[in-house]
Amino acid sequence: MQNFSLKKISIAEFENIKTETGIIYELIDGQVVMSRPNIQHQRLLTRLSSELHQYFKNKSCDTYSEIEIKLNEDILVPDISIICDDTQFTNQRFNGAPNLIIEILSPSNQYNDTFVKLNKYEIFGVSEYWIVDPVRGIITLYNYENKKTLTFSKEETIQSIIFPELTINLNDIF
Repeated sequence: MQNFSLKKISIAEFENIKTETGIIYELIDGQVVMSRPNIQHQRLLTRLSSELHQYFKNKSCDTYSEIEIKLNEDILVPDISIICDDTQFTNQRFNGAPNLIIEILSPSNQYNDTFVKLNKYEIFGVSEYWIVDPVRGIITLYNYENKKTLTFSKEETIQSIIFPELTINLNDIF
């Protein structure tokens, strides 16, 4: 990801930035960070979102792709968010921690997803975080409630800890 500016800005200033279509803008520690997902990233996003949408259909949680999440003074845009409390939405974003967040690594966002967001999501109350690594064909599951980290390869089936009936054959994803 590229920094938009070295000057720290507020959320109010962030909301006044002129944006470009196809670019994702996040505010992390007062810095604007931009990314542009590639085709492989979008393919994995679509496949995972589809599987999750089918699982959560007619349940109390919903699947969201690339929506703004406000965590304290940060505005983050996870690739996929599973949210079970729809009372914290505004017209623009969700204010609070989703139950499950999934990030798909790209060369431009790898550091933020594997270090910065990993810690922020834990601090602000996300229950489970999945990091999808397209190059290695694995998904690493971080369950913050039970302090467990599990890694699943593309030949395996991932099983959520917070949603035990949620299983996804990773051959269908990768």
